Amino acid sequence: MYYESLFFEYYKFLKGKDFIGDVFKSRKAGESYGEIHSLITVLFLGIPIFLSNDNGAKLLTDKKINTQNNINVQVISGFDFLTQYETLFSKQERKVILSLHESWKERWKKFKEQQTEIQ
Repeated sequence: MYYESLFFEYYKFLKGKDFIGDVFKSRKAGESYGEIHSLITVLFLGIPIFLSNDNGAKLLTDKKINTQNNINVQVISGFDFLTQYETLFSKQERKVILSLHESWKERWKKFKEQQTEIQ
């Protein structure tokens, strides 16, 4: 019940309207359900940093959650994360990740070309 009450509170804060439905079964693109679930999990587990591609997550954390907690939300796109933390992934893992996003393949190629030019 506590989890649900947090979800309702955070959804209303982000969207300016009441959430209607089952917080554990509802899915809808663009409604930030996943970000809210993730942030509640981060809060419950005491994880100090959260990477997100959603500015709403940062707003929610900075204005609502961090009044009593200290979670650092870094807004970063998946591609930016991949390039900044390239060494965390094996070549095969990068290949799989890039295969999921057609536009990333060309961006990755350009990124690697720019790195070569700088060297």
